[in-house]
Amino acid sequence: MTGDNTRDDREGLVKREVPPFGVQQFLEPQAELTPIEGGYLMTSPRPLPELTRTTVDYLRRSAAGHPDRVALADHFTNEDWRRITYGEALAKVNSIAQALLDRGIGPHDVVAIIGPNSIDQALMMFGAQTVGAAVAPISLAYAMFPEARERLHGTFAKAAPKLLFVQDGPSMAAALAELDLAGAELVSVAAFDGATPFAELTAVEPTEAVEEAFAAIEPDWVGKLLFTSGSTGIPKAVPNTHRMMTANLEQMMAVRMRDANEPGIILDWLPWHHTFGGNVVLAESIADAATLYIDDGKPVPGPMFQKTVDAVKEIRPTFYNCVPAGLGMLADAMDNDKELRDAFFERLTIIRYGGAGLSQAVFDKLESHAEAATGKRVPALTAYAMTEASPGATLAHWPVNNSANCGVPLPGCELKLLDLGEDRFEVRLRGPNIFPGYLDEPAINAEAFDEDGFFKTGDVLRLIDKDNPSAGVAYDGRVSEDFKLETGTWVNVGQIRADLLEAFGPQFWDAVITGDRKPFVGAMVWLRKVPEGVEVRDGVIVPDAALRERVLGLLGEFNARNTASSRRIGKLVLLADPPRLEAGEINDKQYINQRAVVKLRADIVARIYDDVEDDACLSC
Repeated sequence: MTGDNTRDDREGLVKREVPPFGVQQFLEPQAELTPIEGGYLMTSPRPLPELTRTTVDYLRRSAAGHPDRVALADHFTNEDWRRITYGEALAKVNSIAQALLDRGIGPHDVVAIIGPNSIDQALMMFGAQTVGAAVAPISLAYAMFPEARERLHGTFAKAAPKLLFVQDGPSMAAALAELDLAGAELVSVAAFDGATPFAELTAVEPTEAVEEAFAAIEPDWVGKLLFTSGSTGIPKAVPNTHRMMTANLEQMMAVRMRDANEPGIILDWLPWHHTFGGNVVLAESIADAATLYIDDGKPVPGPMFQKTVDAVKEIRPTFYNCVPAGLGMLADAMDNDKELRDAFFERLTIIRYGGAGLSQAVFDKLESHAEAATGKRVPALTAYAMTEASPGATLAHWPVNNSANCGVPLPGCELKLLDLGEDRFEVRLRGPNIFPGYLDEPAINAEAFDEDGFFKTGDVLRLIDKDNPSAGVAYDGRVSEDFKLETGTWVNVGQIRADLLEAFGPQFWDAVITGDRKPFVGAMVWLRKVPEGVEVRDGVIVPDAALRERVLGLLGEFNARNTASSRRIGKLVLLADPPRLEAGEINDKQYINQRAVVKLRADIVARIYDDVEDDACLSC
C-alpha cells in the first residue's frame, strides 16, 4: 500500500455516493465499548497492522520505488522552489549519516535542531535517525524571542545534544551566544562564524558503516525528543521511540481516507518540532511517496498569511493539513478571492485539521466554498491526538458533517473512559503508540500512568452517540481547565468556549473562559479583525455603538439559550492584543493556552469581576 494510492484493497473498504460529498471511498467506522469499573474501555475491532521498524524505512522504500519523484520542495535558497527527489534525498541522508558516524555520533546520542521547516532539516532528521541517534527539534520561537530564551535554555539542556543544527546561524546569533555549546558541534546551512557548513556533511562519501548502524537500530530506541508546549515552566521532553512513531503511522494508514491522487501533492506549514507536523505530515508524506511543498507562510495576518495564499494558488494541493485558525483565515479570504477558492479546491480530496477545535461555523463556511467551487463538499477530518500518543489515539476516517467528531479509536489503541457525569469521560490511553514517560521526570511519571499502565491524559471526551460507539467521540476540554464558581457549581470550560464561539460566528477568533471561584462565568474574546480607529483601554477594546450592539445582541441570544449559572456569560471583554507566542499564550499551531492567558492577563480578569463601572465590560 505504501507509496501507491491507485490501489486500495483494504478489507471493509466501501465506495459509494455520500451526499453532499459525492462518491467517496472509506472504511466504515467501527468501535467497541466494554463496561469496566467506573466507565468503559473503548477499542477498535480492527487488528494492529504489521509495524515498520523505523520511519527511515519509509524513505528508503519510497526512494527505491520512486527515485526520480520530487520528495520535498522549499523556498529557502531563492524565490523559486528548490526541489529534491527521493533518490537525491536518500543519498544525502546517507552522507549525513556517515558524517555523524565519523564524529562519533550514533546510538542514543542526540542531534538538536532549531530552524524553520526545510529540505535541509528533513535530511538532518533522517540522517541522524539512520545511525540510531535521536533528533530533538526545538521551537524556533524560543530562539527568536528574548522573552522565550528561558525555554530555549531549558530544552537545549534537557536534550544535551552532541550536535546542534540550525538553518540560519546569523539570524540566531544572539540566542546561540547564550547557549553552552562546549559539548555540541554547531552546524549551519547559512555561513556563520564558528559553525560547520551543512554542505560539508552532505558531501561525505558513505561507507558500509552506515548500513551496519542502520541495521542495528532497535524499535524501542528513542528516535525523537519532542517538547510539550510548556504551559507551565520548562517544556517537558517526550521520548518518541521508533516503535511509537511507526506504530501510529501504520495505525492511521490502516484506516484513513486516502488522497485519491497519485502521487499526492501536499502544501504544508505545520512546524516539525510539533507532533502533527513532524510525526504525521512529514512522515506520512514520505511513506506515501508524495511531494511535500513546504509553505513558509503561517496563519498570521499580514505578509506571512499572504505567502500561504500565494502558495495555494500556485501549488493547488490534493491534500491539506492545517489548524483551525488557519482554516478560518482561508475561509474568510475566499469570501473575496474566488481565485484562491477555486485553486484550493481544484484538486483537493481531503482536509485534515488538529491542534484545537474547529467551530462548526468555520467548518460549514469552508464546505460552502467547496460546494461553490466544485459542486460538492470535501471531507474535513480531525483526530484526538497529543504529543504523548505520537500523536493519534482516534481518527475520523469517513465523511462527517460535525466539526467536533474526532473519530473512533485507532487499531491497537485502547481508550479507558472514566465517567465524570453529564455524559463526559476522562480519557486514559494505552497502546504501542503511547510514550513510556517523560525524560528525566521520575516524580511526574509516577503519577502519569494508572495501575493498568494507561496514560492519564487529563482530557475529557464525550460520545457522539451513547448507543452507537462507532459514531465517534468529541473532545470536551481538560479536567484541569474546568473550575467551580464561588457557589460550588462546576463550569465545563471546553464546552462553553466551543458553544460561545459557535454562537458568535466566524468574525470572532477565539475565547478564554474565566470565573474560577468567582460569582459568575466571564469571557475574554478576540475578534478576527479589530475595527480601525477603535478605542483601546489597557489591552481591552472599548466598542463603539455599532460593535457594542452587535456583541450584546449575540451575547443576549447566547444567554437566552444558556440560563444556568454554569453556562451564562455574566461579562465579556474584547481583547485588543493578540495572544503572545513568546509568553506561551499560544503555540506555533495557534492553540490558545487557557491557563497562561488567564495568568498573564490577570488585570483584565480582575476588571471583569470589579464592581466599578467599565464601558469595556459588556453584559446583558
